[in-house]
Amino acid sequence: MLLSIIIPLYNAELYIERCLSSCINQNLSPDEYEIIVINDGSTDKSLEVAKEVTRNRTNATIITQSNQGVSAARNHGLSVAKGEYIWFVDADDWIKENCIKDIYGRAKQSDVDICMISASYGSGDKYDKMFSHPEMTGKVATGILFIEKRKIKVCAPFSIYKRTFLTENQLQFKNGIYHEDNEFSLRSYYLAKRVSYIDEIFYFYYQNPTSVIQVVNPKKAFDLIIVANSLFEFSKSCVAAHDKPFFYDHISLSINSALHNFYKITDASIKKEWENKFHEQKHLITVLLKSSLIKYRLEGMLFKVCKQYIAIYKFLQLFNKRTYIKSAPAK
Repeated sequence: MLLSIIIPLYNAELYIERCLSSCINQNLSPDEYEIIVINDGSTDKSLEVAKEVTRNRTNATIITQSNQGVSAARNHGLSVAKGEYIWFVDADDWIKENCIKDIYGRAKQSDVDICMISASYGSGDKYDKMFSHPEMTGKVATGILFIEKRKIKVCAPFSIYKRTFLTENQLQFKNGIYHEDNEFSLRSYYLAKRVSYIDEIFYFYYQNPTSVIQVVNPKKAFDLIIVANSLFEFSKSCVAAHDKPFFYDHISLSINSALHNFYKITDASIKKEWENKFHEQKHLITVLLKSSLIKYRLEGMLFKVCKQYIAIYKFLQLFNKRTYIKSAPAK
């Protein structure tokens, strides 16, 4: 089994047929790859559609569980996967026709732990290439180098992972939170000894207006602090001293992503609650101060003297032409 495609499915009846059809239309025989759908307690017709599309597919498996979230669904899929490589695909997205053989061939030839691919992002008839790193094409580097050069894309479907690399390092998604990809991807890339990149669009990321990332939800801002704390704990035991400033850049991005959430949240009590929660995390201000980037260090210095974190963040944006949150969207 060359590759396992793991698809968490929750109330995506409008999109799952497109997703599954793209996974089926591949130039590999059914015994060379598998499609694992984890139905995460869907309440619409997602399960019925998935069953119909995969009805005659010997390499497709549908597993139903109670609703536990995308992290639990992915972890469940990983626990039963048999492929040499793993590809996490979201139910409202799709992959390029006849691309798996190419991706697997390159990953296998280079013997990489992670193979990152390029992706397209949009909706309707308009899709744009999200990123391009031609200078990394054809090379094999450590995941640390991708982190230091800020080439890492935290959206999990933009990478194909060697299954033994994930299992041997006990790499799973953190349950019950939004932005689980931020936490998972940074740990994965830091531990990866061999990473490659293919500068071709193999993944199509649909800008779903009903996805959880498009809905204003204060939990996202609180969960990003959970992500930042989890990554900080990882850095204490696993990240070498000379790598920490670069690793801290990405933790700082999670903190700034949390602050950015409050552009759309108007409830003053929620803002105050978040600021009080963040104020308890003194070590996260230290992370900002020890970042390799001046903008985060400046932010950390201001945070040390003033507790109005959201106001300070918004003020600093007046001097920052490029947004702090220039990264792949998450679902």
